[in-house]
Amino acid sequence: MRAAVFPDSEALVVQWLAAELPVPVTTDLNGWRAGNRRVVITRTGGVPSLAIRVDNPRIDVDVFADTKESAHDLAQQARAAVHEMPSGDFTDAGAVVANVTDELGLAYIPDPDTRAPRYVFALRLAVHPYP
Repeated sequence: MRAAVFPDSEALVVQWLAAELPVPVTTDLNGWRAGNRRVVITRTGGVPSLAIRVDNPRIDVDVFADTKESAHDLAQQARAAVHEMPSGDFTDAGAVVANVTDELGLAYIPDPDTRAPRYVFALRLAVHPYP
């Protein structure tokens, strides 16, 4: 049996949230300045189940804004939007998102360098190649 080649889960989440949120959604902080709103997506692990061809990435989400309240509201919107992914259509990206679960709830952790308001949370996805 050939090993599965899994889709880029970071790219899937960025693509999805960029269409759902009115702020930049990226995988880095290039060009970001304290006080600006931004959502940063990072895959921080996850173990694929090769036998059933499902990847289980952990996706960490950092949400920056100008105030703590604004960061909180944006983080809530981002979390809710990612939970809607299993109903989305990713066949053009070669992926099917079968499930999304919370791995780490919202936590307020200001940016260590700038003290900018930031909420973080983590999700676990179940993703398999399409078809």
